[in-house]
Amino acid sequence: MTGNILIKPSVQQKFDSVMQSGRILFFSAPCGFGKTALANALLCGHRTLRLCADAPDFTLRTLPENWDVLLIDDFQLLQEQETAQTLCELIRANPARRFVFLSRGVPPSYLTAFQYTGLMTTLEPDDLLFDREDIRLSLIHISEPTRLLSIS
Repeated sequence: MTGNILIKPSVQQKFDSVMQSGRILFFSAPCGFGKTALANALLCGHRTLRLCADAPDFTLRTLPENWDVLLIDDFQLLQEQETAQTLCELIRANPARRFVFLSRGVPPSYLTAFQYTGLMTTLEPDDLLFDREDIRLSLIHISEPTRLLSIS
């Protein structure tokens, strides 16, 4: 995909907060809301390991070492308890790494502890939609490179 992605200022702030002091950014929105395109734009410049939960070879057991952010797309497909336990262990064992989950569903209960402790931020459909004020502010600051990103 090529084009420009306009990032809502409040989404950029939440992303920056997760990168500084959080651990998990959970996108919860239906198909077509731009979760993947937005996550890719936000993660530009970060060493990101991208996995898709519907890939036939999906596993969390043997991950390479050269990543700072783990992005899992189609997160709603992770249903096995063993996978949930492995993921929670991975998050707890890697405090310097960040995790971005893209889901068409709500965060699963096994991530609730991370949310209660402030380590997980959830972006819902309303967070991703622009209102008039968002558009006005974005157009004012359109020359700022963090607001308008080109992805390819």
